[in-house]
Amino acid sequence: MSRPGQPRILYIDVNVRYHNRTREKCIEALGQAGELTKIGPGFSPPHALETLLERGPVPDVIVTTPHVALASAFDGLAAAGIASRYRRAFTYAFDDAEFNQLVDLNRQLRMLRIPRLLILLEADYYNFSAESITEFCDVSDVILGFADDT
Repeated sequence: MSRPGQPRILYIDVNVRYHNRTREKCIEALGQAGELTKIGPGFSPPHALETLLERGPVPDVIVTTPHVALASAFDGLAAAGIASRYRRAFTYAFDDAEFNQLVDLNRQLRMLRIPRLLILLEADYYNFSAESITEFCDVSDVILGFADDT
């Protein structure tokens, strides 16, 4: 339920489950902070981002995670190939075909000029390569994580 003056927050991610509940707590906190819309595999149908941007209201801030920030690595893979990688580490309750959204969401996120926050609180930041850091910078304006240099 939105309150007057609340920021419109767009959360772009993949609706997967972790053993660590940090992710669910982050989403809950975002919902408390403003009017929250969730877009991505398991959250919304394909093209939901285009529809939101065309019809409005335009969000005040976009929040995402490495799932979308690093999705350019999936360019050229079919949804089944992406899903097989996700099944190794996560559980999810949506059709594998929804993974087709990831690369497009990544491309769109790069072009948007709405303030973009990348949350790395659930990520193993010490495993990210220089290329990953470049990808993070391309899709975000602010990065939030546990390391001193995020």
